[in-house]
Amino acid sequence: MTAADVARLQDKYHIATAPPPTGLTVPAAFHYIHFKAFVFLQLGPETYRQFDALHQPPSHWPNKKLDAVRLGCEQLLLWCGLSIDQPLEGIGVGGFHALMRVFHFESVSHSTTIVSPGLVVDAMLMRHAVQPERELVLYNQVVVSAMQGRPLDA
Repeated sequence: MTAADVARLQDKYHIATAPPPTGLTVPAAFHYIHFKAFVFLQLGPETYRQFDALHQPPSHWPNKKLDAVRLGCEQLLLWCGLSIDQPLEGIGVGGFHALMRVFHFESVSHSTTIVSPGLVVDAMLMRHAVQPERELVLYNQVVVSAMQGRPLDA
């Protein structure tokens, strides 16, 4: 990808995406993820992989996992995931980790809040694998199996 291609994507990003909601605190690392989510949706997984420094997402990932990444990217562009009140939804535990892997983030720690029977929100401290100063907490809502007490997609 040339510098001109990146500049075109940046211009398109600034035109196509809404600013964060008023009063929402947005960590710098989230702005990085927000732009990368936009690029992933624009390019698709195959083209994105060609230009990604760590060749993410892996070519062997099944469509179900890529669908979770797409859904996560769509929600990130709507500023979801930054609070327990507006977590990422519908991507499960595996989808959340796949989404973060695409952007080179790893889980450092997490806590879980039960929000209703069968529904929890994980607060995940994430750190960039290459630039550890890029760190943020993201929230992911997970449906839990009543019989086993664990996420349905774990």
